[in-house]
Amino acid sequence: MTSSLVRGRPRHAKAHIRVRVAHALLGAVAGAGWLAIPVLAAQEPATASPPHTTAAPAAPRDDESSAVDLILPVAVLGTAGAVAAYSYVRRGRRASGAGSAAPAASTPAESDGRARAALVAADDSVRASEEELPFAAALLDERTLAPFRQAVHTARTELSAAF
Repeated sequence: MTSSLVRGRPRHAKAHIRVRVAHALLGAVAGAGWLAIPVLAAQEPATASPPHTTAAPAAPRDDESSAVDLILPVAVLGTAGAVAAYSYVRRGRRASGAGSAAPAASTPAESDGRARAALVAADDSVRASEEELPFAAALLDERTLAPFRQAVHTARTELSAAF
């Protein structure tokens, strides 16, 4: 029988697709924001002064900040808030047990019944595979079909040992 591990993760473990999508979206938003900062900072294009005139002295600068100066801090605070909210919700689910349901306790009779049903299903699958081998032999040569014959024979041997 095969183990229940698929790529090192138990079958009952949830795939972390939502987390990966969230990381990808967060990275895309951060990258777009980072690329937008220079565009927003350039309010008007730089022009060269005419060659025969002298440059005027710079006007005194106000100490007020523009909205562009606040983009990065607001983005960082928003990201930190999103991460904090996500971890708070996740911690709450773990504490309450809502994230994973505990398996119901089963009696030995129920376990035996499930085991018998699984053996019958496996026997049906092996029997169906044995019935399909002649059809495959009509389409494929013997050298190509040999691994499949061996697999069905091995499955039949293992199943006989289980009964």
